Amino acid sequence: MKSDAVQSLHVKGYNPDYKDPKYITVPNASTKSLRWWQIDAFNLLKDSRFALIVAFCGSGKSILQIALSIHDIVTSGWKQKQLIVVPQQHISGSFIGDDERSYLTLEVNGNTYDWKVEHNFCDDTNVIENLRNWLLTDGETLGKKFRGKTLITNLCAVCSHQALGLVWKTLDESQKKQAVKNLTLRVDEAHHISGVYDLNDDEYTTSQQIGIDEIRTNLGEVCSYIMNCRNEDSKIHMTTATPYRGDQDIILSPKAKLKFKTYFLDWIVHFNTLGIERFDLTYQEYAIDPINAVVRQIKNEPNEKHLVVIPSTGTKWRTNGKTELAAFFSALYKVVPKDRVLDLVTQSTQDTNKAKLLKEPKCSDNGKSKFDVVVTCMLGREGTDWCPCSRLHNTSNESSITLAVQTIGRPFRRFEGKNSVSIINYIPKFAAPKAGMGRAELLTDRTNALLVCMQMDEMCKPIMIPVIKSSEKTAQGHHSSITSERMSLAGVFGTDYQDFKKDLIEEVESLSVKDEEALNEVVSDLVAKYRIKNNVKNVEDGVKALVLRILSAKLKALDICVDVSFIREQGFGNLVEKYVDKDASIFFGNYSKEDWQKIREILRKTWDEKFIAWAKEKGVTNKLGAKYQKMLF
Repeated sequence: MKSDAVQSLHVKGYNPDYKDPKYITVPNASTKSLRWWQIDAFNLLKDSRFALIVAFCGSGKSILQIALSIHDIVTSGWKQKQLIVVPQQHISGSFIGDDERSYLTLEVNGNTYDWKVEHNFCDDTNVIENLRNWLLTDGETLGKKFRGKTLITNLCAVCSHQALGLVWKTLDESQKKQAVKNLTLRVDEAHHISGVYDLNDDEYTTSQQIGIDEIRTNLGEVCSYIMNCRNEDSKIHMTTATPYRGDQDIILSPKAKLKFKTYFLDWIVHFNTLGIERFDLTYQEYAIDPINAVVRQIKNEPNEKHLVVIPSTGTKWRTNGKTELAAFFSALYKVVPKDRVLDLVTQSTQDTNKAKLLKEPKCSDNGKSKFDVVVTCMLGREGTDWCPCSRLHNTSNESSITLAVQTIGRPFRRFEGKNSVSIINYIPKFAAPKAGMGRAELLTDRTNALLVCMQMDEMCKPIMIPVIKSSEKTAQGHHSSITSERMSLAGVFGTDYQDFKKDLIEEVESLSVKDEEALNEVVSDLVAKYRIKNNVKNVEDGVKALVLRILSAKLKALDICVDVSFIREQGFGNLVEKYVDKDASIFFGNYSKEDWQKIREILRKTWDEKFIAWAKEKGVTNKLGAKYQKMLF
């Protein structure tokens, strides 16, 4: 196999003179005001019982949740409790203060309020008992002392997903009713929810409901209860950058989604407010481990701030764990002083160093960064800010697209002087094909790599398709600046979109002959498989445009010897101008025709064995073999 394969994404759409006329600046250092998009979202969602905010990492979802909480408390007459739940305890700081103070001053509805969280159950010695008592205390009692005042406290609390799940299990039915009375549950990183459906309206069979109930997360249990309770004063407001799960579980069922008002902030709009002139996403191969490659990159860019993500002990290149970690730090300390490196991996120093990370400056006015390199395994990959970070080295390529996008979000924080972001994902060389190796196993790393590239590509240049009726909504119910005459392909498939793309990549890569007939058949079969029944022709055209992105590198044939000229010349040709921006990012790999031929031979042998077994069982003749094999495999 060739060892110099690289896959890249480049974004150069930033306009240095960009000024959104709706963007509202902070009037002074102590009082925060909402930005233009936060105002739009606030006005849309403030009086909703069920709400979802989808916006990229670092866009300001936390402040928006606080503003909505204040509105909720004031308009309820100081009796609506606000419980903010976060996936990791240290993330609670985003909802507590502004670094220098343990409270926030925020302008809401023309009035100024001090938001002070007295009940931070992420920083409590008796978490379960105290959270339980707070949940079972009615809101009127908690808010009575502060009614009509500008100090918002006592009615607001923060806890972890885990703590809420543990407390919920201790409550009987009457206590659960009491706990959700006048409660707004504000879920940060809502992709941790699963299995929420409407008992009265969803068309799940009894067995399907049982299956969903068995795999539902603890947080999903609480949300499901609120969704189906009769108390109209119990609410759910959720935020996430990734409104889908890495597995195949649902966050919200299709019918449940219809109850949620959704605000969607386009990523490219947010990107244009960051001051970042260039974004590069690159994949590099390694043979045994990526240590030398990572250290070399860090050495070449001494003025940048580098976040390095490594796999957990015993996975990927860390087969031993401690040995490889020691080797990495030994190599790193030769190019970066030890006191400028923050180790978030070693268990014995993890808590101390985590506190140091949280003290890093959020803006240039907060002082200088004390570290040039931060090394982590899982800590800090979701919801944690290291604002100076401009380079991400990910040596633990994820199978979960959710975690992948959350990780990519780490460098996308405003910080003075940061004008470029580079993300390098290090992946092992193409696995040598072996007999018996399945398609998914063989293509895992490449599929994951391509999925991440495609996700970022679509965030920059989403594929938009026309709809039949202007009143038709997307599957996500998005409220955005996009006209109702068009919808994104992601919106069509909703939370199934990541699974759909994975299936599409594997089907396309597995074709021995990539001609128009074969690709059309793959597209039609997969659209049918995912039960798309409306606007099918336009959806299929949009998927074909997605295939075009997979197969071509800026409309140039791949080095894997796939002739894509027919795409430009025949039935796919009109899709180029219709759906694919000439500056859209395309991805490429440097592999020989012989490499792919070996892979296809193994895949074909595997499928032949499957087909023979199936045909024998069903009594299918060899004449029908090719047709049925294509349908089945």
